[in-house]
Amino acid sequence: SGRARLSWRGSLGACMPQPGGRGSLAHRFRQRRERSCSPLKPRASGAGPLPALATLREPEAVPPALLQLASHFPAKPRAGVERLSGVAGRALGGADADPIWNWLRSSQDNIRAVQRALLQDFCSLRSKDLLYHLSALLEPPFDALRKRAESLRALEDKDLLLWDAAPAGSREWVELLLLDAIVQLAYKHCVPAQDHIAAANPATCACPRCERAVSSAPSQVGVAPGDEEMMDLIVHGPCYHKMCYECLLADAEELMDPADTESDDDARVHAGLELAIRAGLVSCATCQATITWPLRSFGPFAVKCCDPPIVCDPVAAPRGAAPQF
Repeated sequence: SGRARLSWRGSLGACMPQPGGRGSLAHRFRQRRERSCSPLKPRASGAGPLPALATLREPEAVPPALLQLASHFPAKPRAGVERLSGVAGRALGGADADPIWNWLRSSQDNIRAVQRALLQDFCSLRSKDLLYHLSALLEPPFDALRKRAESLRALEDKDLLLWDAAPAGSREWVELLLLDAIVQLAYKHCVPAQDHIAAANPATCACPRCERAVSSAPSQVGVAPGDEEMMDLIVHGPCYHKMCYECLLADAEELMDPADTESDDDARVHAGLELAIRAGLVSCATCQATITWPLRSFGPFAVKCCDPPIVCDPVAAPRGAAPQF
């Protein structure tokens, strides 16, 4: 009846929570968002000493999956860092890293922060395998991650570049990015370990040729469009070191066809650069290896306002951004 319906509506209204309270749509949304950001339930355990590294099972230094990679380009290149795996090994791969691991296991919030650092950047890769790897690796006292870091610390550069190239979503990729996230967060929040981490990852310039440093992104604060000096970085084989696009053009300019270097057509300039590199005429600014094609670009970055030593005057890059090789 109408009276019954009215009574039902009244009783429903009386039982409904206030907006934002427990059981509300907003509350359920917050719960879903928290579950999506932290799909795991890590357990913190700060009791007892960490197991000695010598007692832990030795991992395979370079798994077969990495030895069989078709591409050795880094999955997550970073300005000013040659190998993420090298930094992870130096910062986390020994007994001198125990304060970091103790800090991590002291709080669930620390472990969740490491999870979010990985998952927020790679939402599209949230597979069952990825979550399984995360759950297993972030179980205190983190034996597998500690032993992996120790193994990375002992590897040569030719093996570290394979670790940096681990395919996205693989077990090796998860290990590397978790170690990297731990280093980054511990540097911000674990005061006793900050000097140790700084020594393991000393500040360096983004480009070894012009020695300019960069910020992580364009500042866009108080800078008119086009006024901020920008830098695109290039990763190249066979060593997978980096240099800025302008310096790469500077090194190749005398080896390119003058008709290409003087052209206003960006595509023609890029094509001329490719010809010079394929001919084996351009060298790495870090190790002097002959640069090979193809290249990978990443950026752009805002160049920091400082006065580092300049070893060359980079030529002006083409009007457009660096090409996506």
